[in-house]
Amino acid sequence: MKTALAKKFLFSAMCCIALISNAQNWEEITKNEPDGITSNHLDQFGRSVDMTTDGLYAVVGAPYDSENGLETGAAYLFMRSGDLWSLVTKFTSNDVEAEDRFGYSVAIDDNYIYVGAPFEDQLGSGAGAYYRFTYDNSSVTQSQKIIADAFSFGKAGDSFGYAIDVDEDGQYLIVGAPGTDVSSVSNTGAAYIYTTSGQYRYRIEGFQDGEDMGSSVAIGISSSDHIMAAAGAPEFDNGSSIRTGRVVVYESTNGSTWTNKYGTTNLRGSATDDLFGTSVSIYRDERLIIGVPNNSTYFYRAGRGEILDLTGT
Repeated sequence: MKTALAKKFLFSAMCCIALISNAQNWEEITKNEPDGITSNHLDQFGRSVDMTTDGLYAVVGAPYDSENGLETGAAYLFMRSGDLWSLVTKFTSNDVEAEDRFGYSVAIDDNYIYVGAPFEDQLGSGAGAYYRFTYDNSSVTQSQKIIADAFSFGKAGDSFGYAIDVDEDGQYLIVGAPGTDVSSVSNTGAAYIYTTSGQYRYRIEGFQDGEDMGSSVAIGISSSDHIMAAAGAPEFDNGSSIRTGRVVVYESTNGSTWTNKYGTTNLRGSATDDLFGTSVSIYRDERLIIGVPNNSTYFYRAGRGEILDLTGT
């Protein structure tokens, strides 16, 4: 989620609450809920969320919505006027099918909404896809569907679209596919970088069996077009310590040539079952925050978040 206003969204299975900061306290602005007619207790409304940098629009995924068939999924667009939020529309893809789980991931910029459907079947069962939509204050319209078919990438079980993020300026998009096999190694995972017009630019690849690279993704860009992209592999085993997790960070100045910022050292969890990299978020090319939900440094699996300065070497 790109942060421009001091706001925070809290989501439960069926509602989201917008909060605004007042010094050190948080004040509730509004509570957003899906429509009560077509939603039910299994929709997982709030499984994914994002907001425009100006804080005027928010998109919420409900990947298990079954209005159009079992677990087809849906997404909701909300618009803010003052402190009031209202539903613009509920939407899904033009070719939605059962168990696509459209809305498993969402991202939004000033021009488009991007929605992942990681179990879409065009390239095989569970290969996945993401969709791009134009939007305004009254409607949402599908303008593009992308599958991971560049250079013969993409196959059954990849879960392409499991995670998705767009940079602050709406130039580049990163899409996670944690079920991808690389060089015949199962579920190493991958993350794909595209322009927001859908042009493929780069693939970040995992290398370890079952590490699930691309389970989380983030991308940011500076005013000088320096791009940072991160992908998490929370199931990575660090020697004898299993599921410690790791995060890789790639950078580029032109969108075509990418370099692993930290080389083979990467960023790794410190203990068994840390699941380092379960979530990631980037601000511009300056800061990276990494979720470590099972870290037990202070209390058993209390978890922690680690913030890194990306401006150094």
